Amino acid sequence: MFAPDLINGYAINAFDSGNRWQTDLKSAMLYTINGQSKRAYLTNECRAEDIFTKRGTMIRGDKANYEFAVIIDNGSSYIYRSGPYLYGLNIIKNKKAISGSHAEIPTNRQAANFESKIFIEDVEVIPIDFAYFLDVLQGKKINNDNNYFMRIVWEFRNGCCELFTRCRYINFPPNYETGAYIQPQAGYTLYFDGTAFWVAYVATFVTADGTQSTEFCYRRPVPFLANIRRRSWLSGLAKRLGMRGLGRMILSDEFVTIDKVDAICTFYRYP
Repeated sequence: MFAPDLINGYAINAFDSGNRWQTDLKSAMLYTINGQSKRAYLTNECRAEDIFTKRGTMIRGDKANYEFAVIIDNGSSYIYRSGPYLYGLNIIKNKKAISGSHAEIPTNRQAANFESKIFIEDVEVIPIDFAYFLDVLQGKKINNDNNYFMRIVWEFRNGCCELFTRCRYINFPPNYETGAYIQPQAGYTLYFDGTAFWVAYVATFVTADGTQSTEFCYRRPVPFLANIRRRSWLSGLAKRLGMRGLGRMILSDEFVTIDKVDAICTFYRYP
């Protein structure tokens, strides 16, 4: 089995500019759409920053408060930003961002004005079966660490996806008597819904019988009031008002949308 080398692979962004930045690759995706095979990569997230010398001279400044990551899709770079800083107080525009198409969400898929170069190879990896992996997690095997990865494959209407990403968070039972399952999660990671890419979390539930469920939770703009926890009649009222009228004046980006996919998840590690 071969997989993109997420241990040693990296990207250099803004390769053609006066300031480059290098980052690791959090996930890689091989996908096919309408019979065409493509590749996409998600870089590590970053914050907008202002850089000064000790004398107070600004070297580089964004004067913004948001998080962003770069997705390189088939050689083209896109910046995915998130944060309330990106939204104004225009209720009509905010309504489109909440319920509109992917292209109408200002935090998603903005073409970058720079070139990104990917430095990664496909390498042979070590497949790990369910029983062995669970033994490792439960301390029955030596060399337990957190360098485990998952390959998730699913289909959509006119194509299929093959995602490679690290198991960053793993649920498992302490012993077989309490059940035999492995539930890894990863985030941020790539998700492709057949039309567009999203920055997402993925969680999958695997047993000895195979993959039982897989879901991606991705970020979309929502009214701030609509996302608060309901603890009283007042917060409940604020939550309802958040989806109407003036409630749309203040937006935030939250992981609120869940897509369940019929996927197959397998595990591996790099030599």
